[in-house]
Amino acid sequence: MWRLFPAVAACAVLATAQAQTIYKCSVNGTLWYGDRPCTSGVASELAVTPAPPPDPETIARLARQQLLAQQLMKRDAARDYHDEMEAARELQRARRAASAQKRKCDRLRLRQQWAQEDVRSAADKSADKARIKARRQGEAMALECPS
Repeated sequence: MWRLFPAVAACAVLATAQAQTIYKCSVNGTLWYGDRPCTSGVASELAVTPAPPPDPETIARLARQQLLAQQLMKRDAARDYHDEMEAARELQRARRAASAQKRKCDRLRLRQQWAQEDVRSAADKSADKARIKARRQGEAMALECPS
């Protein structure tokens, strides 16, 4: 109910600005205002002074402020778009980096597997060399791909 009060008041003011006369009526202790005189009850006429003409300086200042507000809104929209595009590029870079890291880890895992196969199939003399190579491949794998 109270939310509608400002709207009703504004409508009454606008209506009265055109009519220039407001009628106050009292019927059975209830007050109401209108643009037509009462048919029953106690009526009184309220004179409304016309609104002063708009100040040209105020209108010009309002126009400047509206233009500035539009420019600020455009700037904010452009900044938001730029931020969204930068976030999308950053996400794409992160995905590419994660994909490259996965390929690198897969490659190291495969080399480690081959080195372990070489250890199993190596002869006595080359077994030490193969074990060192497999250990180094394991260390490289642990360094590059901790998980």
